[in-house]
Amino acid sequence: MKRKKIFHRILAAVAASAMLLSSMTAFAAPAKSDNPTWEDVISVREFIESDVYSHFDRDELWTVNEENETIELVKLTAPAGKLLISESEWEHFENGTDVPFKWENIPEDIEGEEMSDELKGLYSAWYDEIMGIVAGMETATGEYYVDEALWQQNAYLWDENITPMWDWPESGKLVIVDFNEGETAPDESQMESGTWWVSADVWRSYCERIEAVNADKDEWYQYSEEIWFPTEAQLTRENNLLQGALEFLRTNFHGKSEPEPVPEVKPEAEKKSSGKAQSAEPEEVEVVIVNQVVASDGTKSLPTIEGVYGKTCVAGAVYKDDKNKIKQSAGLTEEEIKNGVMIKSYICESLNKDMNQKMAGAASDKGWKLLGVMNNDLYKMDKGKISPVRKVSEPLTVVLGVPEKLRDSKYVFAVLCYDENGNVVELQDTDADKATVTVSASNFGYWAIVYKEAASN
Repeated sequence: MKRKKIFHRILAAVAASAMLLSSMTAFAAPAKSDNPTWEDVISVREFIESDVYSHFDRDELWTVNEENETIELVKLTAPAGKLLISESEWEHFENGTDVPFKWENIPEDIEGEEMSDELKGLYSAWYDEIMGIVAGMETATGEYYVDEALWQQNAYLWDENITPMWDWPESGKLVIVDFNEGETAPDESQMESGTWWVSADVWRSYCERIEAVNADKDEWYQYSEEIWFPTEAQLTRENNLLQGALEFLRTNFHGKSEPEPVPEVKPEAEKKSSGKAQSAEPEEVEVVIVNQVVASDGTKSLPTIEGVYGKTCVAGAVYKDDKNKIKQSAGLTEEEIKNGVMIKSYICESLNKDMNQKMAGAASDKGWKLLGVMNNDLYKMDKGKISPVRKVSEPLTVVLGVPEKLRDSKYVFAVLCYDENGNVVELQDTDADKATVTVSASNFGYWAIVYKEAASN
């Protein structure tokens, strides 16, 4: 198959986003003339330039060599949105009836030049061939290039609308401290909001992990004709390596704030219990969040919107409202919904030490014990552009799983969060199930999960 062989490194994968968003143009072909003129020829030539050759210019149209491949086979593995055409059909078009009607053969003064009968006869076959080419283009429906698929799953690593991870030091969002060179850690109290620091050893290790992803990918991707496109297992492995690198870096952040959470990767598979001995103190409970909540009777609730799930203090977190209600409440217009704009969630434990302390103080002031602080964020995703949604117009229903060791009727739960004015809002649990906490929320961001013994106890 003739196509542009893309071996770009992961760190250069931003450029692939435009290709992912490409789709087959709705061809507006000029009508076939029974008595053609040079104006008709020009209309067809302009159609060729705008609606056929332009696909080659955008690397969207591939010619398939029938001797080695079939279009149906290529469709199984080609990126969705690509256009495929028979190579022999295209070569015949390029070197056959197109010749008499190339631009250089069209008179400069078409009003004063009548088309000969011979050319009029060729026009019909030429027109039919062009329409055959257009009709023969098929839209590919298979997998992406590996870099493009990883870009989709890990947009926060290299998204063009936010500062890519590897550009953080240059952007001033991340300070690299080399203790081996005698440097000292910055004064965190003087750091600007939205900045943090890591040691040079941590940063080097993170970069090495990213390069390991490149090396692992290139081993099977760049040099193997038989595995030119990634399988699901290969994509999963590369995605897990990227996730591991990011998690390693995030766990070593120091400073006033954590990095801005971003969507979307495939949710983690449910992890099994760690098997650690139970502690008498509820605060020591550690549970890995999954994208489901299990009620006391075993009923499982799944989220209605996609999102990212990381380790946190609860045993699951799901949005329960209808997806369209969530979109509308988050401010999406009908036109945006029609055009595929999405709302997605990002849920993980809070790494912001200052915010965690602030939340602990707010819980204590209100007579609650703090189970933990988590990020419960909503994001609007519009063709790669990511915008946080901190406030919704209509409250949304969120269900949290209670850690197993706290599933006792003597405990009551609530959620503390901040509204748009910086005031602490207390969200009450509205269900009676000891395994779940259901709240109606309008504000998103940092959430403190709190509990205490019921008054009757």
